[in-house]
Amino acid sequence: MKGLPFLLAGLLILLSCDKFTLNRVYRVEALPSHSYHGRDTSSSSTVGKPTCDTSVYVVAVIVPDTYDWRKDASYGAVDCTVQLWKNNTLQFSSAAGPGTDIGPAPDMHHLAGGHLYTENTSVGGTTICCDGKVAFSYSQREQLKGLLIKDGSIYTLGRNLDGGGFCFRRDGEPLLKQDSGEIFGDFSNPVYGRGGALYENDGAVCFSFRNTSSCFVVKDGNMKNVSTVSSASRVRDMRIIGRDIYYISDYSTTMVVTGPAGSQALPSDVRWLNAGLLTRDDGVWVCAEGADCSLCTIIGLPAKSVFFSGGENLIYTGTREIYALGYDGGYFRIYKSGREVVFARDSTFLLSTSALTCAGDEVYALVNPKEHDASPFVWHGGKKTEYSLNGYLTAIEVEISPPRL
Repeated sequence: MKGLPFLLAGLLILLSCDKFTLNRVYRVEALPSHSYHGRDTSSSSTVGKPTCDTSVYVVAVIVPDTYDWRKDASYGAVDCTVQLWKNNTLQFSSAAGPGTDIGPAPDMHHLAGGHLYTENTSVGGTTICCDGKVAFSYSQREQLKGLLIKDGSIYTLGRNLDGGGFCFRRDGEPLLKQDSGEIFGDFSNPVYGRGGALYENDGAVCFSFRNTSSCFVVKDGNMKNVSTVSSASRVRDMRIIGRDIYYISDYSTTMVVTGPAGSQALPSDVRWLNAGLLTRDDGVWVCAEGADCSLCTIIGLPAKSVFFSGGENLIYTGTREIYALGYDGGYFRIYKSGREVVFARDSTFLLSTSALTCAGDEVYALVNPKEHDASPFVWHGGKKTEYSLNGYLTAIEVEISPPRL
């Protein structure tokens, strides 16, 4: 079971962004003119137009008043409470920590559809809870790489902690098990979305992986071998998008992205490290770590490039805008489609990639101050909503309902 040691033992040396950083974005090609469903199903709310309901969900971990969570001297042995809030109204509160089915670590808290799903791995196996109650458990010890809710079922993709390989499950029951293989994607980078390595495409739950000799895409548990232009070991990411398969790979000294139209070399002046694919309504993009800044380039005429300052940024996408979250030694900053800083604060913890989310083109961020007398808060639109508690905020999700007439 992961506990406070993970998140606070070095206080999060945490997302040492070397592991998670994707900070250059490059559009590969426009998508066909069919729709892709996102979280925001509304139009802009303005005077004289139908209004929308916005629901802001926040997860908080509360520790005893006598305990200094910032130092974590007890290494996760302290009892705590996990809470889910919706628009500042408490939805549920559950005991967490030692002896419970819920851990306090931010990387094990997953918000989906206004519900909190938590994972807990112990010597007895893995337990998945929904809103504080056990949904299912199984005897294998797995670390989740993906979680997706579809048609009332909980789909999980877990890496075996005791022998390698992974298992794809529906409500805890195995749909596909592999004794070896490396999954493309996880929860550690927002480019892969809320579902981590799992995503929905044309009604199917999908993911991709590679082994020593081949790459595979999986739809609803059915595997398909993908022939690639380079060896499987050089493929960096792969996704099914619509009816096509896209992947990024090293080819000799060049990074290439391959799709239905063939392979295309990426610009040689970009250091394409930790490359990953992402989709937006306006096309297929490649994101990767850069040297001194982040670059967004759209292929086509007229060409468009957007630069993000700093070399350690996490990429988040709105409907029209692209945002970057930079974190360096406690300095927390949000960039909007370039060098415009929309929020900055020193002396802040970055506890997980779930600290920021976009709803349409609105940004919401969790801020956990390092100062002992400062409360955590949600930042949005230049304003902050404080949570007066001894603890920290781990995840945020924003839902915008269809307009009300």
